[in-house]
Amino acid sequence: LKGFDKAPLYSIVLFFKLIGYVTTVSIEKMLFNQRSYYYRNLGLSYRRIFAVLFSFEFMLFVFVLIGVAACRSFI
Repeated sequence: LKGFDKAPLYSIVLFFKLIGYVTTVSIEKMLFNQRSYYYRNLGLSYRRIFAVLFSFEFMLFVFVLIGVAACRSFI
């Protein structure tokens, strides 16, 4: 049950992650016309690239949280 009393802190972190995702997608949408050729050459869709990127980054975030929780339990 350690850490559940810090729910507002986790909410703020998730809010900032969401802001980061929105910022990334908006910047890429603004520059999409210049880069669309490269996405088509990869053979992957624009949405798939970002879905994989965001899911990998979110899993890394969860693993860091789990690692921090595991380390805190030994301290």
